Amino acid sequence: MREKFLYHLQNNSPICKFFNIEALECAAGYGKARMPLEENQINGLGMAHGGALFTLADIAMVLAVVGNGSHCVTLSSHVSYLNPAKNGPVVAEAVLISESAKIVHVEVNIKDAENAPVCRCNFIAYKKPVNDALGHGFEQNSPHAA
Repeated sequence: MREKFLYHLQNNSPICKFFNIEALECAAGYGKARMPLEENQINGLGMAHGGALFTLADIAMVLAVVGNGSHCVTLSSHVSYLNPAKNGPVVAEAVLISESAKIVHVEVNIKDAENAPVCRCNFIAYKKPVNDALGHGFEQNSPHAA
């Protein structure tokens, strides 16, 4: 399932394609994604746009939850921007902090190309069955389709 989801994000996700986000790892309670800093990820001050960073964090968070066997939708989030990212790529690592039958708490840390902290995000998300993603192209065009 993890390989299917990684393939889906890389090949069928419009948001990953737009921001050129690469899903790197999807393991039990852990997710990792990378994003270059190109024109559509940069704000008017020449640094990573906060919305692009949040999107990267959201993708990493979902990878950590899918790695644990569920899909999810964000209920709430908090972002602390720590330092400007001017050099990419930026890398997000997500760790599942706690999990109940329906709710997960995930922490995501993003670092820049020099390994300096850029932002920290906390997500509370509602768990959904992975099968709910199947109706949204999860297995379409996947070489891993059953």
